[in-house]
Amino acid sequence: MTEQQKQSNPSESEQASRAAELYTHINDVLDGEGQIQGFVHYHLGFQYATERLADKLESLGVDSSWHVLDLCCGWGVPTRYVAGRLGCRMTGVDITQRSVDFAKKVTEGTEVEPLIAYKQGSALEIPVEGGAVDLVWSQDGFCHIPNRPRVLAECFRVLRPGGYLVFTDWMRGEFITPEEFNAFCRAWSFPGVETSDSYPPLLTAAGFEIVSQEKVGREYAVAGDTEAIEKGLKSLVQRAGGRDLDGIGRYIEAYGLEAHLAALEREKMDIHFAQGKMELGRFVCLKPA
Repeated sequence: MTEQQKQSNPSESEQASRAAELYTHINDVLDGEGQIQGFVHYHLGFQYATERLADKLESLGVDSSWHVLDLCCGWGVPTRYVAGRLGCRMTGVDITQRSVDFAKKVTEGTEVEPLIAYKQGSALEIPVEGGAVDLVWSQDGFCHIPNRPRVLAECFRVLRPGGYLVFTDWMRGEFITPEEFNAFCRAWSFPGVETSDSYPPLLTAAGFEIVSQEKVGREYAVAGDTEAIEKGLKSLVQRAGGRDLDGIGRYIEAYGLEAHLAALEREKMDIHFAQGKMELGRFVCLKPA
């Protein structure tokens, strides 16, 4: 294999490292700008998305007797919300040490701190014993993982018989062009994403029974935008048009033009989902008893 082929077909570990490096970069940029406390959600739909997914957990009977794994937990906002709402024990796992450190920091001294443990680790080798959890929860994380059959197998492994996998994930929509899709995947360090047709066979092959499958991308995009406006945050156009040109120059000087262009591409997230170019799948799956 030539060096060029190696670069165009990175290994699973290299792809995972790229995703970790991306979020470490995002964390460092926000922290350097003093904004990290204000950006608490990685996922589409912000708090609305977390509450709607937590509704699924509540309908399944999750309570203080359950142990829930938040896989790809990021800054741990959903972890803390679910623990506080349902009183369950939570373990948050994320590949990015920077995110895990921040999650631990903001959880310290809160009422839910005794319920939560955070660990750095890969979703391809979850640092949890087999059959140790009652439910695996994840929001918009599996799209970053290069081997989805393996992560689904890992979710199946750590669940007890009769346990549940409840998650959302980004999927390719109907109306995106190949050029737009490739640019979007590069900007987000995606190894590629699934579709509403490709996900079910992966889940059943891993051993899961699909309880429900929904498309919620447009709903979440609208809800997230509405939430941002209600909080007094700026729209995409206001943010882009009001951006300090000197600040842009400093960013490019520090990280390069390619990183700046990738950041602009990531800002198209809500628009792509609202237009149906990208889609969000919401799944509830059962590990048979």
